[in-house]
Amino acid sequence: MESNLMEEHPDPIVPEDGEGPSGSLPADALVNNKGEWVAPSSEVPAAELREVVLRIPGEHFFCETVEVPANLDPEDLLPFAEQCLREEGLSPFPVDQLAWGCHGQPEDGRVIIYGASQVKLRQLGWQNLEVFRRVLPSFISLFGKIFPKPTVAFLLHEETLTAAAFEAHCSVPVKLFSLPLGEDEEAEGRFDETRGKLLSLFNLEKYDVETQVLATGDVERLSAG
Repeated sequence: MESNLMEEHPDPIVPEDGEGPSGSLPADALVNNKGEWVAPSSEVPAAELREVVLRIPGEHFFCETVEVPANLDPEDLLPFAEQCLREEGLSPFPVDQLAWGCHGQPEDGRVIIYGASQVKLRQLGWQNLEVFRRVLPSFISLFGKIFPKPTVAFLLHEETLTAAAFEAHCSVPVKLFSLPLGEDEEAEGRFDETRGKLLSLFNLEKYDVETQVLATGDVERLSAG
């Protein structure tokens, strides 16, 4: 497996009796595999980093959903995704400079491919990604969700809100977008403006909209109104 490939493994939604971080976390904040905040990476010994999951805000990633051939073998999914990146112009950056991953199976009929520029991530303060147990985009907890009807679902991770559109009975989003909350929203503990911006990116005649917003690193599901 290539060193720049991000492992697809959803981090857990913190349950209602869980305990999450409070306040704003630094750019190099780390969480363990239970979704609990640990410390800035600069304060963690290198050996311990291999037991830590690093979650990067979703707005730093591009996402593209592509159809998968019905006769594709599961073991060929990753090579197929890489081929799509290289030959179909899905990536705004050279593929060899990406940290990327994908979610889906041939039986889903589609796969969502996500990626971020490694150069940009380093400039933003995320260094030596290969030393972590996992490096994941914050929106990965939405992967695997299944709804009985076409639905737009939301996920809040720290100061990033993600919206994903799902077809009925399929765990692979057909569209996914992430935006950071505005300064006023952060200060006032709300996300209505960012939610509205995200909803404007979907054809709402085709989808139900979830009124509950899933939250990672928080103690409850949040109501969208």
